[in-house]
Amino acid sequence: RIKFSTIFNNTNFKRIKFSTIFNDTNFKRNIIKKINKYIDFKRYSFTKIYKLLNFNKFKNVLFYFIGFIFLASFVYLNIPAFYKYENSNIETKVCYELNVKCKIRGKIKYSFFPSPRLNLNNFIIQDFIEEDKELIQAKQVSIKISLYNLFNKEKIKYNNINLKSAIINLNLKNFEAYRSFFKKKFSTKPIYLSKGEINFFEGKKYISNIKNVNIKHTQDKHTFKSIIKGTFLGDKIFISLKNNKEKDYFL
Repeated sequence: RIKFSTIFNNTNFKRIKFSTIFNDTNFKRNIIKKINKYIDFKRYSFTKIYKLLNFNKFKNVLFYFIGFIFLASFVYLNIPAFYKYENSNIETKVCYELNVKCKIRGKIKYSFFPSPRLNLNNFIIQDFIEEDKELIQAKQVSIKISLYNLFNKEKIKYNNINLKSAIINLNLKNFEAYRSFFKKKFSTKPIYLSKGEINFFEGKKYISNIKNVNIKHTQDKHTFKSIIKGTFLGDKIFISLKNNKEKDYFL
């Protein structure tokens, strides 16, 4: 019996130069001849294979696929444009989100660029302490809506509210009531205000104001954060407020 282990043990592989063997032209020729013996490459027409694949057709399929996705997205995003928006219905939904009383005195339009949103004109939020007075007057409002459920008007959800060129009237006599309301009852939706103005009153007496106001207000179940930028008495101001709803203090 032949023991291969004995053969391998008695063979000195270090003395064998495999690189010399593979570089030998005769060795290469023998390998090529054996391959050609079993595979006749002349029988295969690679031009026919290329024609069968027809890469131009694949390019057209890709083009049509991308076009279909673009068209479907365009149609889907424009579905809310065909809805009829009644001021009273939007007032109810938006005011419910903010937990305030409000009015829309202008028109409501839908736009999908740069993101799906409802654009409102002349938006009013009533003072929640003195309800016969207006707390916020905004010339333009953008309400960004979720991309989901655009097929169903009743299930459209609002993500955040952006007030533009808004005027806020605060009565300093009601400061504690304002703070309590913002702490416990105000909207959990993000609210942004740009190029606005805050007027301070003490009763009916005008005190001062903050111009060129930009506000970013966000909150969750436990805290709310507000960042206020503007110009007060000619100086630029930056106010950052953070309130823990479970504790009675501001940071």
